Amino acid sequence: MLNTSNNHTLRDYQKKIIEKTKDFIGSDEKELVIELYTGLGKTHMIPYIANELVGSGYQVYVVSDISQLINQLKEHFKNQSLNVSILNDNEQTNKNSNIILSTDQTLYNRLKNNKLEPTGKVAIIADEYHKRINGDRFQYILDKLEPTKKIGLTATPFDFNGIKMFDNTYCPISQREAEEKGYLSPIKYYIPRIVTQIDFDNIDKGVADYSAEDIRQLYSDEEFKKWFVKFAKSLILNKRQTLIFTSNIEMAEEYCSLLKENGENVFTYHSKSDKITRKWGLIYFKDEEIDISFDDFVEIVKELGFDC
Repeated sequence: MLNTSNNHTLRDYQKKIIEKTKDFIGSDEKELVIELYTGLGKTHMIPYIANELVGSGYQVYVVSDISQLINQLKEHFKNQSLNVSILNDNEQTNKNSNIILSTDQTLYNRLKNNKLEPTGKVAIIADEYHKRINGDRFQYILDKLEPTKKIGLTATPFDFNGIKMFDNTYCPISQREAEEKGYLSPIKYYIPRIVTQIDFDNIDKGVADYSAEDIRQLYSDEEFKKWFVKFAKSLILNKRQTLIFTSNIEMAEEYCSLLKENGENVFTYHSKSDKITRKWGLIYFKDEEIDISFDDFVEIVKELGFDC
């Protein structure tokens, strides 16, 4: 079993998640959705959650949509005395394992081909719960496993229209509190249609409130460009290393040129950058030889093999 006696090393909100899991296991409720902002350690908490379920006699299936996370989870479980198996083509699965880690696709295939049978009472832990809860494949998994306990973890429990997908979620810490305690870096945000006199601290945060065309129009606005240059220079004066994410490569190049025209040391970093830049650019940036960097986030994430 996972040693939870050293829980004083966990943060307060992580301890709350463990206690909430215990209460959930002892209740008649069948579903618990844990809402935890990106960067607060959802993956880190999965072994603790699984441990509580195993201790109550459950065989636990942990599912994710990407194999990278499954391998990451394997490392989290590595030093524990829990009987863990991974469903893949390279490892033989022990059907009596306490915990089985798998992607949705692999688990779906095993169940559909009758190559896996659950033993005893089953619980399922699903990462990125908002992505899979309404999917046919995940529903098939639920129908076959018939779990008596479902625990979903999500950082964004909203659909594409900004509507919350779950009636109740357990959120042990707010984003503001996490920032105040130093668990997250403060996030400054603005509504894209506001292009002048932007007040970062006193505006509402919207979900899916603008389109790619809205962004293009904003970035083409001359007043916004003036504000952007002024803001970027203020970061340099405060000696802050800065990554600026743009919605596409063309926009990154345009604003890189704009800052160069204003005398700043800038470079772009994206999937179409030359080999030298891609190899050494971020190293130079980390060594503080370059003040501002454009990083086309979506293109890099795709390059790393993620579906984005």
